[in-house]
Amino acid sequence: MAVSRIFVAFILLSACIIICTLLYVHTFIRTTFHTRSLSTPKISVVLAPDLLESKSYENNGHVVNANREARKYGATCSCKGKTLLSTASKERRRVELEDWERLHAVSNEPLVRCPALSPFRFIGNGITVQPLESTKLYGLSLSGAIPNDSLNVSKIQLTSRSSLGVLYINHEAHRLNIVGNKTAELTITVNGDVETINEVLSTIRYESTVYSVESRDIISVSWMSFHVSIHVHIKRQERPFLYDPGESGNINAKVTVVAKTFERYPAVKRLISSIHKFYPGITILIADDSEFPEKIKAANVKHYIMPFAEGWFAGRNLLVSQIRTKYFLWVDDDFVFTNGTVLERFVEKFEHPNVTVDHVGGTFGDEFGRAVSKSDCYGCRIIKFQYGDEEGDCLHIRSERKYHKVTEFPQCFWADGTTNFFMARTSTVRKSGFDPFFERSGHSEYFIDSLGKLRVMGCTDVNVMHKRDRSSAKYNKMRRTNPSAEKIKHVSFKNNLKCI
Repeated sequence: MAVSRIFVAFILLSACIIICTLLYVHTFIRTTFHTRSLSTPKISVVLAPDLLESKSYENNGHVVNANREARKYGATCSCKGKTLLSTASKERRRVELEDWERLHAVSNEPLVRCPALSPFRFIGNGITVQPLESTKLYGLSLSGAIPNDSLNVSKIQLTSRSSLGVLYINHEAHRLNIVGNKTAELTITVNGDVETINEVLSTIRYESTVYSVESRDIISVSWMSFHVSIHVHIKRQERPFLYDPGESGNINAKVTVVAKTFERYPAVKRLISSIHKFYPGITILIADDSEFPEKIKAANVKHYIMPFAEGWFAGRNLLVSQIRTKYFLWVDDDFVFTNGTVLERFVEKFEHPNVTVDHVGGTFGDEFGRAVSKSDCYGCRIIKFQYGDEEGDCLHIRSERKYHKVTEFPQCFWADGTTNFFMARTSTVRKSGFDPFFERSGHSEYFIDSLGKLRVMGCTDVNVMHKRDRSSAKYNKMRRTNPSAEKIKHVSFKNNLKCI
């Protein structure tokens, strides 16, 4: 029995010795290989530049947006209907699209490929500098794991690939040789340990030399057989446009009500009267392109007369240009305020610390302020986008659809479009604007133009009564003066679409 126990113990001890030996050998080989791959000039693991920076994603030194490349290299889409554009129109659109892409290329985030097994530590994307000013190449350093006795003389090369700036260094440390200081190609030769090299790298600066409101440069950094790219965003600093809510900070100082009217004076006067009932001090702006304008005289109302039949979206542009408050409420002239038209509920969506939104749509209710729709996001729609081909891209507009619920507001959902009763942030809508081509009708077209510009949600906790007014024969006759075919042509050209 004792012999058996000794034999088992011997077997277990032998197994432990063998396992420990194998682990030691494995660790030794791995460490030796890793050290040699970093310290030997003839590195056995070579990271080829074409693996780090795919040429298919670059154009004259500028990184092209990946989604755009997907469309160029075979992505396509399909949708119902056919484009109505002539061959000549398609060619004009192609030229305009190329010009638009050129102007907007710098706003696309560049592709930043981070090399594996690189001794460099660096910030690939996120360094910003104002035009004609300088900045450090923050975060550029070598790993402290590199053995000092393997460095010897190190040569580090940096190049401004777009030649939009120069590279320079003020550090004049011992054993430091600099070639190309204050040029687009800088070579630094330094003899020292990792700490010394990193001290040198920490003082390298990039200076913009070409004035541009917004552009991008790529700094190529090379050491031995390793190559990395640092993207520098040259951008003029924008200043904030702030709206003063006044000492009271009440709704009247934050919101302006705007409406466009055409040949419907009884309706617009009814609207103004209902607004005064619930918000007597709020400012109301009315744009009017009726043929024979009537004066609208009421407290806090500004009445803007336009040329006859100038158009609905032209009126919207006029109104938005005159707003002096942070937010505005859009209403049609045949809407009526009720107990359900609680504007403060709209405002709280914009001012919530954890929510960022530009456009909040409401729903419709009855004369008592009760919502008449059972939908949890009435009038909401989503717009699906697909890259296409030389014939254009595709949009699929899906009515009565939404994305997911807004966590902070259970009555709201994220969407791409809402009803025509909404509150919006003045500054962002001004950037999007309204296309004056749409004279009498246009709703989805506004949301198509706003894609990627406005953050939209639809809510059911605020409503207004829609009391339709078709009493004006002139209004009824001219309501739809944008022929459907002409609208499709215009949208297809402007938004580079093959069909919608």
